[in-house]
Amino acid sequence: LRDARRGMRTAAAELLCRHKVLKLLSGAGFLDEERVALLLKLAAPHGLLGAHRRHRDRVLGGRREIESHVTHTFRFLSQIPWSRALRRVPDIAHGHHEKLNGTGYPQALPASQIGVEARMMAVADIYDALTASDRPYKKAVPHTNAVRILEDEAERGALDTELVHLFRS
Repeated sequence: LRDARRGMRTAAAELLCRHKVLKLLSGAGFLDEERVALLLKLAAPHGLLGAHRRHRDRVLGGRREIESHVTHTFRFLSQIPWSRALRRVPDIAHGHHEKLNGTGYPQALPASQIGVEARMMAVADIYDALTASDRPYKKAVPHTNAVRILEDEAERGALDTELVHLFRS
């Protein structure tokens, strides 16, 4: 039973990552809404998301499980035949939770191994996570507070200071 639940959590985490990636690609104009809906319908076993959410709500543990979305996203994006101009998209997505001070995940990379695109995505992702109003588990943070948090992270050496200043302006 434990292995079945673990498998369901892993499959659900991967599906949620696919959903987020498809929505981002759609928003950026790479996929139209009709294709996104079709791909999600094909990818989603009945009841899987509900089972995942119920389990997550009961047991909030498993930091590795939470962090696994980066790896799931990388695997999913790596299967897409990107054009030459976009071929680094999987690597950029894979690195967007890395921190310049080496405390990020999934690889705890040093700053010298984190590309500027992943650094940019990290700033945008943190801002989005802080200000999003569609999260059932937390309230959105006002813009000024979110920017202050980004600046604090930059001062601690986690985020690129120059990029945070550019983002703020």
